[in-house]
Amino acid sequence: MTNGVSRRAFVRLPVAIATLVGLSGCAPRREQELLTGLELVRAADQLALSLSLDNLRLRPRRNQPDRLVRNNPSAPATITFTLPPQHVAEAVFRASILQALPVTSTAASRTRLLFRLPEGMDGLDLSVDALLDWSQLELLWSGDTDDQVLPLSTAIEVPTGLRLNVPSVSASQWQHARQPVVWRGRTELWHSRLALSPGSDVSATVVVPLTDRTELDALDTALTRDERRALDGRTVQLRELMVTSSGAWLDVRGHWEGDTALARWQHRSAGGRDH
Repeated sequence: MTNGVSRRAFVRLPVAIATLVGLSGCAPRREQELLTGLELVRAADQLALSLSLDNLRLRPRRNQPDRLVRNNPSAPATITFTLPPQHVAEAVFRASILQALPVTSTAASRTRLLFRLPEGMDGLDLSVDALLDWSQLELLWSGDTDDQVLPLSTAIEVPTGLRLNVPSVSASQWQHARQPVVWRGRTELWHSRLALSPGSDVSATVVVPLTDRTELDALDTALTRDERRALDGRTVQLRELMVTSSGAWLDVRGHWEGDTALARWQHRSAGGRDH
């Protein structure tokens, strides 16, 4: 891959059983002026989340988990969860062209989920359970934030080169286990699934990121550059979305009757790879 972390490199990461690692020189058990970042990693189920914190500081407590509390009570406090790339775009095999090996590929940008502490919530415990309880937070999509106050928003890039904006989805609809799930001696890969009602789809808007993707445009992939641009701003139906440390499971479809430029689109992937 030319962008992000490859699956092989990720598997080799020396992660602990369940570890919260402070960044920016944040020493444990000390009151901090501001805590800016954490790494939440767990080897058992390959949980891997980078956390960026804004307006939160560490408050140590005796005989209880330390707590993240607002630094400025009147300002927004946010937690951004960043996941590894959720999709890999691979060169396709054409019947008339002999494809050289290995197959050229490039990864999507990292996926970002931005949450805000609701008004009246002073903070949360610095524990795996509390940090993975997204139901108590507010999920912020593009358009939900003031660019002057919160310049970033949730950004889910899947497939590579396209982002899905789903403003109707709330934080509580992301469902996942907070502790490793073991079945018959085997541990599930940690995943967070977007809970959708059976038989009903959720509308999403496709957005083409403004970042330079020269390496993607140079690849002969299932979606051409012109097709990606034709999808920009279109409303599609999201049937499945599940994010993991190894890539997303996705089922998204669009149908535009009478549109001569693009009449239909369906994209399915499992573990970050198309099928």
